[in-house]
Formats: sequence, structure tokens, C-alpha cells
Amino acid sequence: MDLSTEEGVKGYLDTVGKPYSTVRKLTGGSVNFVWRVTQSTGQTFILKHAKAHIRMNPSVAFSIERIGFEYLVLKHINATIRKANPATDTINVLAPEVITYDVENHMLFLTDGGRPTLKSAYETYSSDEACDVGRRLGIWLASLHHATEQIDPEEEGRNENAITQAGWALSHTPETLRKYGMSVEAADSAVLKCRPLLDQADSCACHGDFDPANIVLSSGKENQRITVIDWEQYRRGDGMTDVAQFAAEIYCYERFRCKTGILGSFLKAYLERRPLPSLMTFGAHFGAHLVYWPSRVHWAGPSETKELAGVGLKFIERAVQGTLTDWIHKLAEGWLPGYPDEESME
Repeated sequence: MDLSTEEGVKGYLDTVGKPYSTVRKLTGGSVNFVWRVTQSTGQTFILKHAKAHIRMNPSVAFSIERIGFEYLVLKHINATIRKANPATDTINVLAPEVITYDVENHMLFLTDGGRPTLKSAYETYSSDEACDVGRRLGIWLASLHHATEQIDPEEEGRNENAITQAGWALSHTPETLRKYGMSVEAADSAVLKCRPLLDQADSCACHGDFDPANIVLSSGKENQRITVIDWEQYRRGDGMTDVAQFAAEIYCYERFRCKTGILGSFLKAYLERRPLPSLMTFGAHFGAHLVYWPSRVHWAGPSETKELAGVGLKFIERAVQGTLTDWIHKLAEGWLPGYPDEESME
């Protein structure tokens, strides 16, 4: 049966004895086949199926081992974080729980975190609400990184694909800067210094794709549950790519969608609980994200996209020079470099 189609999934559920009322394909991601299954009781669960290629383009091969890595981390991560820091229960942020894993069919059954993502719901939040979400995510991410420092990396294997993906933007930053006619000296240096660290760092667990599109929100904002989904890029590292990716992406939300203060609240909460182990790595990946991804994913017109690349380049230059400390603290206090009426980067 074809598990990429609704009929195939229904047939599969009949075969494994999982009753359902409806099966609905979820969109948003480009890699896996994901379904929301509603049972006769009204309860729902998520069904995630991986193939050896990405969903959006079958000609692009993608390691099918990714769903196995997701299973390995999800089967313990909530308990691991809670054991290390019981106070995380009060912030109501968690990962999905595994219901079951069919390794033969590459099918993962997960609890359903909800419908809107932070990406889709961002403008519906007041500044205070957005800052609270940022604060809770900062606490949770620092707790993830701290709680997993003692886990033996050999227990879960080495996710080579995730390591490659973590360095993708940085590796492609020099060519992007050349397109804009900007200096590539600092970017080349950052690639030489930081890219090998992705292979070597193994001090904690990294989500691997910590992005607003992978933050799912329960309905209603009163004591709203936040679920961090899509763990297939899980790997060992030092946590800096997680912090940098979310910070850079949410910076774009603040600059081009609406200014809420969520970036500052996120970084401040993280830094209060876990110092950044490598300012150079953070700055290089933060800057690379601003240079590379807006040139591929539309945020603004050509001139503003180039301006954004300029902001990213300045962070990369400071990262390489080792003069980033004051800028990190300013970001945590709400500074949005390059934003109109904000303090200059000079």
C-alpha cells in the first residue's frame, strides 16, 4: 500500500487495527508525509511517514534514517528534561510523546500538539503574549541543552544528515555574499573555523530545526501548551545552532511582520539559565541564517534582502573577531539591528 496517499494510510490503519473516523493530510513541511487521524471519540493523533526522498520532490534523496533518530529522542526527551529540571512543568512546553513506532514501514505515531504553529499565529499575539511565549521557549531550550549534557552520544548514534543540514546556510554564505558584491573574507574564515565544530561538538542534544514553524500551539491562550515538533534533525552538538536558528528566524518575524519583543525575551530567558558555550558559533550561524535563507525564502524585496545580508555579515565579522559579547546582550534586551529607529550597528 502507498503510505503517501490517504487511501493507503486508511488501509494501513485498518491492517494494524487502529480505528479512525477521519484521516487528513497536513501541509507545511516539505520532507515527510504527515497525517492527523481523528478517532470516533474525537481524540486525535499524528501519523508521520518517511520515504527515502523529500515529499515535495521525489527526485531529491533524503536519508530515511531520519525518522528513526526522531523516535530515539522522543521516547525519552520529556522525561529527561523533567528529571533534570522539574520546574519545566510550570512552563507547559514539551515534545510530542511516542505512541508507537512501526520501524518496518517507517511510520511514527505521535500525540497531537495542536493546530496553529507559531509561524501562522504570530500576528495574533500581543507584545506581552509573544514575550511570554519567547520566555517559555528560552527556558525550555536551555533546559533541553542542560538536561542532555550527561547522555552518552553513543546510545543514539550519529545523525550525519543532520550535521550536514546544520552547516548548510553557513557553507553557502560566501557564495551568497558574492552575489551581493559583499566581502567574503569573514564568511570564509567562519566556515573554516565553525564548520568543523559541527562534526566535533557533542556536549548536548540539539533539536536541529528549532524554528517557529515547528512550534505548535494548543487552542486558547490561557495556559497555552507549546509543543516542539519535527525532531528528525536531532543530533549531538553544543546547542548554538538551535539558539541561532530561532533567534535569526524570529528576528525576521520582528523586522518584516510585526515587532513584539519575542526575540529579546527568548534570548534573555536562555542566557539566564545557560551561557552560550561559543559566541563565535552562535554569531556565525545567526549571521549566516540572515544572509542565506532570505535569499531563498521571500521575506522582502531585493534591496531589503540585501540589507538583511549586510546585518548578517556584520554578525559574522564580529563573531570571527571575538567582539560579539555586547551585541548578544543588546539582542537579549530587545535590540533589533537594522530595524528603523534602532541603535546603529556601527
